[in-house]
Amino acid sequence: MSDTHPFSRPQKNTTAGIATSALGLAPPDYLLRINPDVPYTYALEQASLIIGCVSRLTVLGALDDDGSLVRAAHFLSSMAKALVDDVDVGMKPHDNP
Repeated sequence: MSDTHPFSRPQKNTTAGIATSALGLAPPDYLLRINPDVPYTYALEQASLIIGCVSRLTVLGALDDDGSLVRAAHFLSSMAKALVDDVDVGMKPHDNP
């Protein structure tokens, strides 16, 4: 059996620390970067909470015709996506434990 099989390599259960959230800013001017080594369960829990806020903000923004709430929802959704993307990278098997 080859040692190059994906399941034979170590897998981290933490964030990788590479995903960013900037909404319009180009590298290296990202506004936010996910910290490395955050337990993935905590990171996903926080992403879920943020998405719940996004849902509420979009409904309130639409009902009140309030663009600031919609912009806040857009910004928060970018943060949640960065969290989920970073967990995805951190969970993939890699060569260096």
